[in-house]
Amino acid sequence: MAAAQDHINDATPMGATLVDGGATFRVWAPGALEVHVALGGIENFVLSAADALVRNAANSHWTGFFPGVQDGSKYCFWVRGPGGSGAKRDPRARELEPNSVQDTDCIVRARDSYPWHDHGFAPPHFNDLVVYQLHIGVFRAVDAAGSDRRLGRVSKYLDAIERVHYLADLGVNAIQPLPFVEFWTTSSQGYNGTTFSRPNAIMVCRPVNWRSMSIG
Repeated sequence: MAAAQDHINDATPMGATLVDGGATFRVWAPGALEVHVALGGIENFVLSAADALVRNAANSHWTGFFPGVQDGSKYCFWVRGPGGSGAKRDPRARELEPNSVQDTDCIVRARDSYPWHDHGFAPPHFNDLVVYQLHIGVFRAVDAAGSDRRLGRVSKYLDAIERVHYLADLGVNAIQPLPFVEFWTTSSQGYNGTTFSRPNAIMVCRPVNWRSMSIG
């Protein structure tokens, strides 16, 4: 028997969404013959009919409700199509397992788990923008002693944020990051991204504070 359809309706969000007693899963996969949810991650996943999502023929959305899923649970999709089968990341995942490239698991997160602080924020008018472009991965990273530690280190938003006040003092009020998406190779500037629903943002800074405004 396939996954239950409790809590599933036209308003069910895409991706994994925590609801009372578990989580709903919804994904668009028009070419798939089967879509399963690998709860707990892909490493020890054993294919089962109970993991199968149900296809809506009208919109090619696959849905299901899984009881007991909690914030922090790992998952991914197992998809079978005409060309084969394999693990697929959820393009709407709110968090991905860190330090992994192949067979990356997704992590269920509550929609309100991050404390946003941008209520009432308005970006500068377009004609007033002073934009500074940077690559987050190599822009700046120092250790506790102030020594450079960029070599061989993964990108960190917080490294760039530490310099926002400096840029604001120069008169910069917007930052355009170069691509900072996941990629398959060991060296890249992020242009060969492997996740379609990837982040793309302008970070708008002011002399006193900063905020993020998503543009893609």
